[in-house]
Amino acid sequence: MSTDDELCVVSSTIICSLLDIDGKDDGTSSSSNNNDEDSNDEENEMRILYTILMVNETRGETHPIEKLSDYVERVVPGYSKIIFKKHFRVFLETFQMTLRLLLSTLNATNACGRKQISPEKQLMITLWFMATPDSYRSVCVKFGVGKATALRAVRLMLFTV
Repeated sequence: MSTDDELCVVSSTIICSLLDIDGKDDGTSSSSNNNDEDSNDEENEMRILYTILMVNETRGETHPIEKLSDYVERVVPGYSKIIFKKHFRVFLETFQMTLRLLLSTLNATNACGRKQISPEKQLMITLWFMATPDSYRSVCVKFGVGKATALRAVRLMLFTV
């Protein structure tokens, strides 16, 4: 058991005991509604904290998705014109011409957040997705991007065209 697991167990035990203590009726009644509201607020906060801590337990472990790295950068440049056409269903010259036409639209100058994937990779993802019966998941593994990134690349490319 890891330190994080032990911490979760200990903190959830403490919170459960606090909730049980607050929930017991000791026979005394408070004279003020404010005290009742305060204890209700405190109990609600404890329940929320308990729920937040237990989310980790219900989700389980996360498993990283296997991805190929540098497929576009290392493998594709080694393709002959015939192999490129087999995989992407367009001639290499057509790909390069299309990329030149769309390059200015695809380069975002004011992009924030993570580094944008190259327009070349976006076009390759789109062509591969349209040329093969592969799912988004298999395309993402091949090009080393996430599902949302691939979806956005395809949408942007189709919108641009």
